Amino acid sequence: MNETVLLKQDVGQASTKKVGRVSTKARREFIRELSVLLKARLRITESLEMLQRQSGSKSLGEVLRGVNRRVKSGASLAEAMRVYPSVFDTFLCSLVEVGELTGSLPEMLSRVSAYQQKMANLKRKLVQSMTYPLLVIGVAVSALTFIVLFVLPTFAGLFREFGAELPWLTRTLMSLSAFVNKNAFAISLTVLAILFLLRIVLKQPAVWTVLDRWVLALPILGNMVRKNLLAQFCRTMGTLLESGVSLLPALDVAERTLSNSMMRRELQKIRRAAGGGGSISASLKTSAIFPISLARIIGVGEETAELPEMLLEVADAYDEDLDAAIELLGSVIEPVMIVLLGLIIGVILVSIYLPLFKMSTIMPG
Repeated sequence: MNETVLLKQDVGQASTKKVGRVSTKARREFIRELSVLLKARLRITESLEMLQRQSGSKSLGEVLRGVNRRVKSGASLAEAMRVYPSVFDTFLCSLVEVGELTGSLPEMLSRVSAYQQKMANLKRKLVQSMTYPLLVIGVAVSALTFIVLFVLPTFAGLFREFGAELPWLTRTLMSLSAFVNKNAFAISLTVLAILFLLRIVLKQPAVWTVLDRWVLALPILGNMVRKNLLAQFCRTMGTLLESGVSLLPALDVAERTLSNSMMRRELQKIRRAAGGGGSISASLKTSAIFPISLARIIGVGEETAELPEMLLEVADAYDEDLDAAIELLGSVIEPVMIVLLGLIIGVILVSIYLPLFKMSTIMPG
């Protein structure tokens, strides 16, 4: 049995082998470091061995060992990476293949590294914009839970000793506290069951189709998500086309990188139209998701043969718009959350101290 057959068997077996989870940061650092080593004129196998030894991720180290073994057996780097699709995505493998064919692998990896860094920065900004509201909500829920479970029952016993009728707000909160304390175990089980069911439901593709459509329809958040997806699409397409990937494969890769099922469907239509000889801009003009302004800009790029540059410029513009939207949203959400939390705590405090302020009506005469 010759070496080629052995390699094919090895690749086939490895493609079904499960590998441990590799973090996005570890993958990003690997691409950047591999680019630097190849620019220093080290061979691919030497670079992979060095990075495998220095890897802080055990899972990534095992993957790099397998990639290096396949490269030594005669496979290209792109072929070896495709064995591990959960670690190396289609976008990366496509550009690595182009880099190997054109003899510009170090520069191509550097371009991938820059792309990944921009996408990571954009994701970090989105996460940061939601961190503060979620933190405030978490603090509010924790404070309310403590008050309902421990503070209100103490005052309830005190008010019962007075034997007088309490204000409706106080009675409502006391009834709520009594219900929660009496059914705390059942409520906890219900919450856990709901979370478990949500986890199962969210694994269904049909559910994500509905959610993706719903998210894009949201007034403010939907616009931010749309700009994020458009920036990702434009940057992916621009990077691929600039690197020498042809139009149809670039559209295919761009479709796979998007997380929103609605946009993926639109890109499938655009890819079919482009495969039939149509232009991207003409297909985008009939889309209900992609803005008409993007179609016009891409149309100019197609006419002037500067489509990659135009796409990258549009991606930068979407990034700037998204940065401004995130900053504005953060400046609005912060005071709103503080006021809302203050109102909730204030209502609870008023409900507790209102009977004390009317002690003369509560204490028996």
